[in-house]
Amino acid sequence: MAKYLNLKLLRQSLGLSQVQLSYEIGLTQGYISELEKGKKQITKDLIVKLSDRFGSEVVDECMEESPVVQQTIEGEINNVSGTGDVPVYNGDYIPMEAFNKILAEISEQRKLVVKSQEQIDRLLSLLEAK
Repeated sequence: MAKYLNLKLLRQSLGLSQVQLSYEIGLTQGYISELEKGKKQITKDLIVKLSDRFGSEVVDECMEESPVVQQTIEGEINNVSGTGDVPVYNGDYIPMEAFNKILAEISEQRKLVVKSQEQIDRLLSLLEAK
C-alpha cells in the first residue's frame, strides 16, 4: 500500500511551528506550508533529512496510508484524476497514469473477490439446506 509522510503530523508531534521546523531543516516556512497542503511533494531526500534530524522512528510513526489509495480501497472513489506523480512509501514517486492503472487493477480484483465470496455463500447455503 502506498504511504506518504504526514509532515504536519510530524511537525505537531515534535511541538514545532512551521517557522521552527523551517529553521531546523533549512527550508522556508512557505515551502513547509506548501508541503503540508500537498501543493509540493515531499521528496525522498527530505524524508532522509527529517529522519537524520529527528530520528527514523519518529518519521516512521508519521507515515500514513495514501488517502487516495485508502479511499479507493474503501470504494469511495473509482478513479483518480490529475497530473503529476504520486508519492509512495519509500519516498519515490510513480506517474499518475501508472497509479491509475494500479487502482483500476485493485478495483477489478476486489470485484472478483466479492463475486467469489457470493459463490461460496451460495454453495454453503445449498449444503446447509441438505
